[in-house]
Amino acid sequence: MAGQIFCCYHMIKGKKNRTGVPGMIGILIFGIMLAVWGMCAVVKGKLPFISRYHNVEKVSGHARVEGGAVLCVGIAIAAQYFIAMQPVTVVVIIFMICIIALVLEIALKVL
Repeated sequence: MAGQIFCCYHMIKGKKNRTGVPGMIGILIFGIMLAVWGMCAVVKGKLPFISRYHNVEKVSGHARVEGGAVLCVGIAIAAQYFIAMQPVTVVVIIFMICIIALVLEIALKVL
């Protein structure tokens, strides 16, 4: 039990655990995956893994705005590995990106 608490504490702090792997590496990988997914959506103009779009007038514009938002969120999550940020700060950044994406979709009339 004490060993598990020790490993969890060091994983939260981002220090190396007993296996020598940093505890925050999962967040870095997840952030990079999101950034790649967003980049694909921006370049192709189509959201990966989505086959049908209901009530969307401009599919490519919608995909590019959403892809840009996902790209920014992925960068923010991956930056958490390199920059010491509080989780609340990351959540606020993600909400701001979502609000900006929604405003852009309304302003560009892609919904």
